[in-house]
Parts: sequence; C-alpha cells; structure tokens
Amino acid sequence: MTISFLPGFFLLLLPLLVARRMKRRPDRPFLCGVQDALWPGTRPPRTAQSRDRQLARLRRTSRIMLALALGCVAVAGILGALSMRPGEQRPGSPLPRLTVAELTAPDATLTGHAHVVDAVAQPDGAWVHDYTVRATRYRDTYIPLTAPGWRPGDPVTMLQMERRGLAGVPGPAEGSLSRGVPGWMVGAMRQSGMALIDDPPVLTREVLNGVVPEPDGVGLVLAVAFGGATGLTFGAIALGFHRAYRRLLARGSDG
Repeated sequence: MTISFLPGFFLLLLPLLVARRMKRRPDRPFLCGVQDALWPGTRPPRTAQSRDRQLARLRRTSRIMLALALGCVAVAGILGALSMRPGEQRPGSPLPRLTVAELTAPDATLTGHAHVVDAVAQPDGAWVHDYTVRATRYRDTYIPLTAPGWRPGDPVTMLQMERRGLAGVPGPAEGSLSRGVPGWMVGAMRQSGMALIDDPPVLTREVLNGVVPEPDGVGLVLAVAFGGATGLTFGAIALGFHRAYRRLLARGSDG
C-alpha cells in the first residue's frame, strides 16, 4: 500500500510539465504568472523594477518550499520516534500475569500486552467474522474467555480474538489488550446466542512466548515513507524555484 502511494507525490509535478509545454498567453494571467515564475526565460524583457520583484518572489517561494520540506522530514522523524517508544512495558520483560476478574474490573487498564492466567476459552460459543480488504479475505474469530466456574448461559465478560491461521491452535491466552467492540458486532454475537456484556475487553491473541514484544515498526515505516516522499516533493519544487532564481540573476549580471 505504501509503495503504491508514493508515485502519487510525483504526479504533483505533472501540471508543471504541462504548463512548461503550453504557449505563454498574457490573456491567461494565472498560468502566465506560473510560467514566468518557474521559467523566467519565457517572458519578454522586464524593467529593472519588475525584475527585482521577480527575484524576491522566487527567493521567497524557494525558501518557503524548503522550509516545508524540512518540516515534513522533522515531523516524520518525531512521529517515527513516538511510534517506536516502548511505553510502560519494557520490551523483553515478562508479560504481566492477570486474571479475568482483574481485566473485567471497572477500573481495569486495558493497554499493552498480558498473559491471562485463569482464562478458559469456550470455542463452542465462538463467533466468526469474515471480511475482505482489497481482494484479500480475512477471518477473525471471537471466542468467549471465561474464568473458572463459568457455566453456559452466564454473562460473557471477556473475548479472545484470533486471526486466521491462529484460531484453534493450542497455546496460552496471551496477546494485546483493548476495548471497543463495535455495537453491531455485539448485537450479532448476542443473536448467535452469546450472552455478551456491552463493552467487553478483548485479548487479541499473539504468540509472545511469555515476554513483552518489541514495538511494531509499521508506524516508523509509514512515517518515514510518507514524510520522506512529501519532503522530497517540496524539496524538488524548492530546487526548481531556486534554479529559476539563479538563472534570472545570472542573466541580469550578463546584461
């Protein structure tokens, strides 16, 4: 997705190429102004005063574009660094061991990763969500995750979500914690016979081998890709205005 999006930045340069090929016509002031700003050699001789204004405009625009390019790179670096910040859980440390009762308490903090020590999965009551994103099919399986002593018909206060390829694979109840199952999903689960509470915590199951994982590098990749491409685009525009400024300045010196 990221690689396919990057050429879109360079498509921004196409209007400039088209404007370069079009004939200069004073009856089209906007287009004529763009052509005069980027390619000073295409306009008729200027007076000294208009040339000075043109130089100032080119220099100012070049500096603005350069500032935007540097700003994009700086923002990308900050966002990338923030995405890799480990947070309260130190990567490589043992997973917190929590119970279903602790995770379903009203004041429970559902962030980071954990190992649910007393969880009992109820696969017979699972609810499956099949969906497609860009021609790729996915399957999420939501399984009631209960404490010891739970009986069929009792309220389901916690869910375990498993991605395709992991569902049904034996292993510990460990993964990332979250809350916020969409309301339509809650309704569909209830219609299937699951006595689910309104806002259940969800354990997205992962194979963590009992330790806190390293931060996901996707945020860093996206920040660098988008920020770098945007900065490169603004930098190219700044270079174009700077070259136009240098050409106009050199031509005036020759005269």
